[in-house]
Amino acid sequence: MTPSLSNVPAFVAIALLAHERPASSPAPVPSALATERLADGVFAIRPTDEAFRTMRAWSNSGAVVLDDGVLVYDSQWSPSQNAALQTAVREATGKPIRWAVSSHYHRDHAGGGLAWPADVEKIAHTATRDRIAKWFAAVPEAVPKQIAQAERDAAAAKDPDARARAENMARSDREILAAVEAKRPAPIPTKTFDTQLVLGGGRAEIRFLGRGHTDGDAVLFLPKEKVVFLGDLFANRVFPGMGDARIAEWIETLGKIRELGATRYVPGHGPVGTADDFGRFVEYLRWLRATVAEHASTGKTLEETKAAVRLPPELASWALPERLDANVERAYAEAKSALSTK
Repeated sequence: MTPSLSNVPAFVAIALLAHERPASSPAPVPSALATERLADGVFAIRPTDEAFRTMRAWSNSGAVVLDDGVLVYDSQWSPSQNAALQTAVREATGKPIRWAVSSHYHRDHAGGGLAWPADVEKIAHTATRDRIAKWFAAVPEAVPKQIAQAERDAAAAKDPDARARAENMARSDREILAAVEAKRPAPIPTKTFDTQLVLGGGRAEIRFLGRGHTDGDAVLFLPKEKVVFLGDLFANRVFPGMGDARIAEWIETLGKIRELGATRYVPGHGPVGTADDFGRFVEYLRWLRATVAEHASTGKTLEETKAAVRLPPELASWALPERLDANVERAYAEAKSALSTK
């Protein structure tokens, strides 16, 4: 039975009503996602440049055709973005979605899981499953605060793109809240793994190679095609989020990923990358860790370290440079912790 939608914004009502229709006819966000074919039956599904710039869509997903259906990697942020993803997968493959892998628990990658049809098997690392469950339980209390903050940011923004980003953050979170209040099926994974899960007769390897961006980052590797989907373990030409990061371990994990021998690296944000792009991201993490540790070792405070850090010229064009301060904060905390144990 369809829940009452009288008090729900129209764009959310459309997304929720899509759940009462067959899974073959969801209601997408128009023109927010573009599909890039990487190999036969392998696709990266990414926000358009405009959608990424304004956060109308934000995260990358992937789709891999297996024998009896499609495996999708990452669910997008909101129900309507997930509906757009389902449409893109159907148009690219003509096959039903059977599996949905969460790279990690952050809502911009997992929130759209509220929109998966009941017959889609949701897969994640054990740690990610637990974190998604905790996130889902906290939605009624936490998400209204996030919406209020995004609305304040939108009201204060002078730049049109910054205002649009804040407005679209609030929109996506309103959709999540409305879906939870309407008691849509939880996005909690139904199948977990600890080290590796193989599907499609060996075509798709879902691996955990170590902690980094979070404590449960799942990598999707296609050995035949030499394509690897990395979620937020890799951001291509975009400064990464580091709220849950362990930078030293992250670098070690990326070293193991390099050993896979992939030639195409699909990041959580940014364009599909090459081995050179991947290497450039690894070098950023190494530079950040070493630079901040050097300042911390001389007794500089966090604020002094932030003021002293200067980006190399080759990083000046990366998106989201406002994240640098938070990256420095994370690296500084790790450096001070390491110094205290010596």
